[in-house]
Amino acid sequence: MQMKKQGFVMLLLMTVSQILQFGSMAFLARWYAPAEIGVLSQLTAVLLFFAPWGALSMSYAFVLSQTGPEKYNLLVLSRVLSAALAGTFVCILTLLPAMNDLNTFPMLLLLPFALYATAMITVYQQWFYSSQQFSLPSYLLFVSTFVLVGGRLAIGGTERDYQELLYLTLLVPIGTVILLRSYIGIERTIPRGNLNEFVNLLRKYRQFPLFQAPQQALNAVSQQAPILLFAIWYSAEVTGYYALSLACLAAPVAILSKALGDWLYPQLAQSSAKNFSKLLLHWTLGLSVLGLIPLFCLLFAHQAIFSWIFGAQWSQAGHIASILAPWYFLVAVNTPALKAIMVMQAQKYTLLLNIATTVLRIGGIATVYIFGADIMVAVWWLSICGIAHNALVIGGAFVIDRQRSGANLQVTS
Repeated sequence: MQMKKQGFVMLLLMTVSQILQFGSMAFLARWYAPAEIGVLSQLTAVLLFFAPWGALSMSYAFVLSQTGPEKYNLLVLSRVLSAALAGTFVCILTLLPAMNDLNTFPMLLLLPFALYATAMITVYQQWFYSSQQFSLPSYLLFVSTFVLVGGRLAIGGTERDYQELLYLTLLVPIGTVILLRSYIGIERTIPRGNLNEFVNLLRKYRQFPLFQAPQQALNAVSQQAPILLFAIWYSAEVTGYYALSLACLAAPVAILSKALGDWLYPQLAQSSAKNFSKLLLHWTLGLSVLGLIPLFCLLFAHQAIFSWIFGAQWSQAGHIASILAPWYFLVAVNTPALKAIMVMQAQKYTLLLNIATTVLRIGGIATVYIFGADIMVAVWWLSICGIAHNALVIGGAFVIDRQRSGANLQVTS
């Protein structure tokens, strides 16, 4: 009963957070031009690209760890990996001439800290979740969202330059990770491991850096690379249209899916084979039914919705959202399937699938640009690839579960 209550609190806070962020975007879209929103979207894309795999997904091993010292050393290892990869990522970013808007000295000074923070937010969340604490991190993240939304409204409402929105976007994750760390409650007496112990941990849980981390990286590339490529090959204005439509679809789906997925993951990991199959089926069907209403609204009333909420200048974003809607409907539905595949340690399947569809997505955008076709062709191509990818993820999870139906899926004691 307590677990269900915490799950409800987490979902409620995530939903309210998304409503607040969506509301702030509605105001920003009226205060700033599509090109300025496009630059803000580039920075957000950079952070979202790095966040899921910055620690090479080692934090997902928390729930499988059997001892306190091992779990703590996994946390230390995640910190080291996040810091090293954040520094490397910023060095690469400075070499990209298309990112001139983000290559100013103050931005480059803050960016590695913001990247490290976005990676560690995920790590600390998994630490809480592995201890069956769902409410506390949700409350802390809600405070972070409240600060972000309040800052956006204060900057836009006083007609400040959009550059201040960029700095706010970098500072909020840094503050969030400090807040999470202050509540994590680690025993100070736990000794830190040596280099050999960290190497052994990488070997023991190698399925996460070998399969889960590349999959997370490919997911981030497939979702965020179009924003960066549109900015490079087309214009900041076009990027703004695409980014706003994507935010209205991807952000609520991602937050809801993450909240539900983080709650489902330990439930699936500790369930019997029979209950495992039941959880997978029931949650997949439930999400399918819940997603039908927003899907139909976007398909048949997209331009009216976007013009009313964001203003007439954003009607083109509504058209793009209607094309992408079926894709993100399936993204929401596939949450139980993705977590089930992780528990069944069948990440190789989704890794290969991600490689194939990512190549198709990026290759399709490049082909459209090379042949001078309209950008809407690229948007249609992205949606088709997304629909096919997520349908194969959902179907694959059920097939793998059926093949292993006789096996014991009890992962933890």
